[in-house]
Amino acid sequence: MPTSTEERDMRNHKTALGIIESRFLALDAGNDSLHLHAEAEMAVEMAYALGAIDCTEHREYKRRQMELHARSHARTMENMRRFDRVPTHRKIVG
Repeated sequence: MPTSTEERDMRNHKTALGIIESRFLALDAGNDSLHLHAEAEMAVEMAYALGAIDCTEHREYKRRQMELHARSHARTMENMRRFDRVPTHRKIVG
């Protein structure tokens, strides 16, 4: 039978995972706001610092976070390439 400390730890773990996963899902869906990236980073680090997630979970979240950053950068570069294809000047016929 779990003690109150074990129950509290499980609740904290479940809450931390919910907070982290919600940010990661939004990032995964293409929301590239810097604010959301910072929230996700802070959620992972705070959960780890407070002991709500262990070292293995922290490492896995950091790996996923790097993948999210890479996809975000790829989307940004694609947007920049599309913008770069738009003609910026007109030929003067005279």
